[in-house]
Amino acid sequence: NEKDWKKGHKQYDVFPEPEKYNKFINDLMDSVWWKKDSAKILNKITNSSKGIQFKNDIFIKKEDIEFSWKLRSGWNGYNRLSIVFLLNT
Repeated sequence: NEKDWKKGHKQYDVFPEPEKYNKFINDLMDSVWWKKDSAKILNKITNSSKGIQFKNDIFIKKEDIEFSWKLRSGWNGYNRLSIVFLLNT
């Protein structure tokens, strides 16, 4: 909840400034661990479903979707590590 940010709550204030958080994310993505395991993590997440259901009753099977990680500019200067997808149909 945005109202809890920067009020001394240890769960939300680990990275009270975007620069520190963004450095953490960048360092994570440059780490040996990330380079070794990020594909495994993405596969576990994407294989936990059969595909994507859209509001208009269209269902795309996961075999027709390409997933990848993307670092995006985020809310209040905090970058976000996101999973994005591309339809292969």
